[in-house]
Amino acid sequence: MLNSEKQDKPHKERDVTKFEERHSVILENQGQKMFGVLHRPLIQGKVPAVLICHGLDGTKVSRYRLYVMVAEQLAQKGIATLRLDSRGSGDSEGHFSEISIAGRVEDALIAMQFLEKDSQIDASRLGMIGRSLGGAVAVKASRINGRAKSIALLSPLFGNRGGYTHLAPGLLEKLVATRILDLAGAAPGNSLVKELLSLDLEPELEALRAVPLLHIQGLKDQTIGLDQAEHYERCRSQATALSKFVSLEKSTHEYIDFAERMQVISETVNWLETTL
Repeated sequence: MLNSEKQDKPHKERDVTKFEERHSVILENQGQKMFGVLHRPLIQGKVPAVLICHGLDGTKVSRYRLYVMVAEQLAQKGIATLRLDSRGSGDSEGHFSEISIAGRVEDALIAMQFLEKDSQIDASRLGMIGRSLGGAVAVKASRINGRAKSIALLSPLFGNRGGYTHLAPGLLEKLVATRILDLAGAAPGNSLVKELLSLDLEPELEALRAVPLLHIQGLKDQTIGLDQAEHYERCRSQATALSKFVSLEKSTHEYIDFAERMQVISETVNWLETTL
């Protein structure tokens, strides 16, 4: 028989200090809805804000809930974060075959405008986090928007810098499309393939030389090669703002090593807290 006294005894509430509220966000681009989550710090006054740009086949959550943990820790530091599924990804409308870099930059710009108009957010203290393809998106959007005060890039794509001119016409396009299919499990559209083949972020990085930039790269990353990180470092050698490059010895593109994944989070959060 159940002990009624134990049943009636109230459970002790967990002693948890709430530091944020999460709000559902619905934005729209070209008639397609984009769904996101805004982590809003529970503090008085204006706060900085960060937009996360996910990778090619990523979402607003990311593997191991990486973006969620980053947003939680930023909220504890008094920084708001918007995690958004770009069109064709996650919960948002659109199809993967329609994805383009230009389209994702448009999505990011709409998200930045949303943050700028929020009554709690200080529009002069906006930052961006970009991972993989989202790194290129963050760089391009930051240049166009002109409001980003700090950028954090996680294993970011730089572009296609030569080395393939010996291939027969059309072969490189097929190789890139096959590579994307292998990585994302879905076939890309022709526009994305063409953009990737012509991508070169040197002009954008030159324009952002006065914006602090963090770059984190896994040394075992076979998706974004170390040559991509070298291009970033070369471009940032003439920057007037602070640059920081972090190499992770055990990390692949997915940061499967737990300790180094925690380092990614702490480096990113500390960087944005310091530079925003």
